[in-house]
Amino acid sequence: MASHILSVILCLCMISLVFIGRFTLYRCDSKKRIPFVALLIVIFLTVLGYLLEITAKTASGGFVAIKVLYLGLLFLSPVFLVFLTGYLEIKINRIITAILFIMPVIILFLVWTTDTHGLIYTSIGYNTDMPVNSIFTTRGNLYFLVQIYPMSCGVISFVLLIFRFFTWGKKYRVNILLLIAGVSLPFIANVLIILNLNVYEINYTPVSLTIVSLLLYINIIKHNLFDIIPHATEAALQSIRGAFILIDNDKNFLHANEAAIDLLTA
Repeated sequence: MASHILSVILCLCMISLVFIGRFTLYRCDSKKRIPFVALLIVIFLTVLGYLLEITAKTASGGFVAIKVLYLGLLFLSPVFLVFLTGYLEIKINRIITAILFIMPVIILFLVWTTDTHGLIYTSIGYNTDMPVNSIFTTRGNLYFLVQIYPMSCGVISFVLLIFRFFTWGKKYRVNILLLIAGVSLPFIANVLIILNLNVYEINYTPVSLTIVSLLLYINIIKHNLFDIIPHATEAALQSIRGAFILIDNDKNFLHANEAAIDLLTA
């Protein structure tokens, strides 16, 4: 019963991710949408991988599920970090970006070929005696890479968000708080798994991503995550003493500084 309920939750999460992705591509006119859609894709793959795991019937089927899960999970933190640097207007060069993705590619290769060398898992089995079907493994000598690298990227993302929370204006604080929650939930879930505090061997990380998808939806729909006016531009506009109104080529209103608002509402 628990396995069926969890499967439904994961399916609903994937449906919501498709909706958010479609909305972002067709309704959000911002360069930030591309890395955001990439983030949605890796979340989708992580959730899909776990869905395949809890619905598998054999160890071989479970290993296929692990391959799909790690295809998303290993890239989740670096993709989120790249999205954040763009959103928070922090420039990183191409070399650093490339380095961010070299490590998950190497780890993914080791995971996919672990049955030949045993560096990540020395053995893989499948447990159907629990309320939720799950993989059980014996960890290899390099398993720590699976945990350390994503968590390191998560810590960096958290620090950047905290920094911007205190340096940007109040207008963006709700967006940043929601993103902080989005970073924190998978991190906490992973810590619980490391400490073996997960009930029925449930993998909390993909489950936490169902909540993260909801937070992303709220951030886009209700709090306008993809504001068309970058923070740096808005700060420059607010520094202009005279009234200033910004419109696009079709004469649609985009932004007004405080002097213009005071003049129009006087």
